[in-house]
Amino acid sequence: MANILVRDIPEDVYTQFARVAQQDKRSIPGEVLYLIEQEIACRSARMQSSRQVLDELAAELATRPRLPVTAAELVHEVREEG
Repeated sequence: MANILVRDIPEDVYTQFARVAQQDKRSIPGEVLYLIEQEIACRSARMQSSRQVLDELAAELATRPRLPVTAAELVHEVREEG
């Protein structure tokens, strides 16, 4: 198994963290691992949700009719007029 070493943790943060670990009936390393796993799961869920929203948006946009001209053509046209 891999190891992680965290240095220079402020004393008050460590004290609070140790208190939380004790309340959760976990060791300090156990609490660290638990929180890392929870964060990874949350991020994965957010990424999946974001992908789903983007897929739904792409599907919605695919059903809309395209403009007869591109944005580049409109910019070119405006520049020629001005």
